[in-house]
Parts: sequence; C-alpha cells; structure tokens
Amino acid sequence: MRKAKAAEKPHNMADGQALYVMVTVTGARRWRIDYSFNEKRRTITFGLYPDVSLVDARKKRESARKQRSDGINPGAVALTA
Repeated sequence: MRKAKAAEKPHNMADGQALYVMVTVTGARRWRIDYSFNEKRRTITFGLYPDVSLVDARKKRESARKQRSDGINPGAVALTA
C-alpha cells in the first residue's frame, strides 16, 4: 500500500475478501470494504493508511464479517461505536 500513487481518478487496490484501499486524486489512502445488507450495497471506511495498518484493517474486516453473519449491520455498529 505504500506504493499506491495518486492518479487522475480515484482507484482501488484490492487486498482480498472485500477489503481494499481507495486512493484519491490527492493521494490519500482509505481502507474500505463493500458489503450488502438488506439487499442494499453499503461501504464502510476503516480509516486512513498508515494511521490504520494492514493488520488492523484486516481485523476490522473480520469483525464486520462476523457482525454481518450474525445479522447485524456493521455500518450501523461502526456509527454508534
């Protein structure tokens, strides 16, 4: 993720299992996941790289996946936490 560079348009760099880094035109790098809940597509942002490390982003992804499998919207939990 260190080598992710800004481009004319925002672009994504996948890590796996829905986790990716969105690189903005200014070069900011945000950890995100896309998921569906109640038949709607949703996105959670975990924070900026390097403030949130790859290890931390993967832990947050797994937590969100667990919440979703338990029938909880992880985006709503993230907003209230």
